[in-house]
Amino acid sequence: MILKVAYWLYRHNLGSDNMAISYALVVDQGGLWRIVTSAFTHLDLWHLGMNMAGLWSLGSELEPAAGSSATFLAQAVVLAVFTGVAALAITHVLVTR
Repeated sequence: MILKVAYWLYRHNLGSDNMAISYALVVDQGGLWRIVTSAFTHLDLWHLGMNMAGLWSLGSELEPAAGSSATFLAQAVVLAVFTGVAALAITHVLVTR
């Protein structure tokens, strides 16, 4: 959660609006890092707050089931990559229609 909030504050202070994940940015321009960092991007404070509230409540329930913080973190990273790839695939299909 701290990383997500810190990243949002960093991006918000830069004033950058180029936080999107798209086929062109990832595949054509080689921005593979966007697949992972898309999990950290939030458009506004409300979006960030609601995601952090969900992460706090759901994470509190799931972390003990994972067995350790390291396992939970590894699962979170895999989920971030999976959701980035899924978002990329979905947007590519919708845009190319």
